[in-house]
Amino acid sequence: MQLNTEVYAPGPARFDMCGQRLPTQMHLTEEKITPGLAMRLLRYAEKALDDEGFLDAVTGWKVTVGSENADERPADRFYWVMWTNPKGASLSITGILTRRGWPFLDHGMQIDRA
Repeated sequence: MQLNTEVYAPGPARFDMCGQRLPTQMHLTEEKITPGLAMRLLRYAEKALDDEGFLDAVTGWKVTVGSENADERPADRFYWVMWTNPKGASLSITGILTRRGWPFLDHGMQIDRA
């Protein structure tokens, strides 16, 4: 199985002409998640989906493992595993924390429409 991995970093702070901060834009970096950690995160997320009865629904969907805080050490990052269907909708297990390289806690599921 080929797993896509993505690591994003926040862009520089932006402000409007009144001095109010604008939303932070995330930029894809060249950094990748190691294959071993990606597989452990995938297995953890599959178990979480199976516990909620969703695992069969995502069979055959594209899988991406990622993180949005490239400025942190890999051990301190929050990770996510996202399944995307052919129409572009997705189901994710988000906010996965690791301890010594093994996932142990997540912040729940997220469903997005295309």
